[in-house]
Amino acid sequence: IRPQQTAPAFLRSNIFVSAMNTGSTPTSKAPPALERLAQLIIERNSGKIIVGGVLAANESKKSVSLAIAGGGSGAISSLVSTPGASSVVLEGIVTYHRQSFEEYLLNHKVLQSSSLPSNYVSKEAAILLSRAALHRSLQIIASSSDRTGGAKLFDAYQSCVGVGCTSALRSSTAKKGEHRCHVAISSLSASNSSRLYSCVLDKHLDPPRTRAQEEEVVSGIVLHALMDGNDEGILREELLMGSEHVSTDTISTQATAALATETSATSDVERAIQSIHDKECRAVLLFPSMEGGNGEMLVSPHPILPNDCIVFPGSFNPVHSGHVMLAKAAVDKVLQTKNSNSNPKQKQPSVVFEMSMHNADKPPISV
Repeated sequence: IRPQQTAPAFLRSNIFVSAMNTGSTPTSKAPPALERLAQLIIERNSGKIIVGGVLAANESKKSVSLAIAGGGSGAISSLVSTPGASSVVLEGIVTYHRQSFEEYLLNHKVLQSSSLPSNYVSKEAAILLSRAALHRSLQIIASSSDRTGGAKLFDAYQSCVGVGCTSALRSSTAKKGEHRCHVAISSLSASNSSRLYSCVLDKHLDPPRTRAQEEEVVSGIVLHALMDGNDEGILREELLMGSEHVSTDTISTQATAALATETSATSDVERAIQSIHDKECRAVLLFPSMEGGNGEMLVSPHPILPNDCIVFPGSFNPVHSGHVMLAKAAVDKVLQTKNSNSNPKQKQPSVVFEMSMHNADKPPISV
């Protein structure tokens, strides 16, 4: 869905360049608790583990990008130092400086510069980071589909996960406030909501934790969140102390921070249309969920499509077999052309129907 019937912006080649300081990712052996959590995540992602007598197979499949602001970077190093990490991890980045944090959010289009969070160690900040990381996961999956074929791109989108973590931990000077962390998990298939995990660390332990020990706890909470809280008690038994506990919450968000504004719309699709009317988004991508087969539509803002994607514009009011036949003919023509250019293994491209908000032959789309 686009605001005007013009040449689609997502047909232009786009290279994302980040000026952020990621530093080097350590690959030394992780602490035992983090190592075991990382191993469980990778095993479950490959469907090799039994949970409650049931094989944890594709339903828990995740393709993850992590954005860590401050403490918690040990989650990244624990995962990438575990064999099989490439089946789970797409990217891990540490946005340590405030400028790096802001650029990451702005580059991944989750908010405008005028709406940056007032508190960088907050639930809101963690959710924004997770939405930006989700956007990055979608970028990577879309780019890789150029090499593997785009026909199942939208199925792959549903395994994409973004993780955001923000924290305030022990420093060289004593903090007056709480030592705390917030971890958010976002995906397109989570009914446009983010799962939030928060914890206040006891800074009055005797002896007190070192900064490295607090880092390990926060890293464990990140991995705990990636396991949907089902970590076989490792976090509780080996990392948390005393009355410390992880509280969980489901925070309603829309596909971007802009879509979270109050409107009269009652469904995700209506909110997506409203966001274009309000010029908060230039375009959104709607595609069916793999789960349940009940016709639920998932919403992805700022469409990220592979370079070989075929964009078929029209009003589709209603969509009919002629549209499908034209789309199939376009796919056949693309494959025929590319195969004739000595590329016999050309993968089948994706097809999306582009609906303009304003069409010369039809009434404007409205909520």
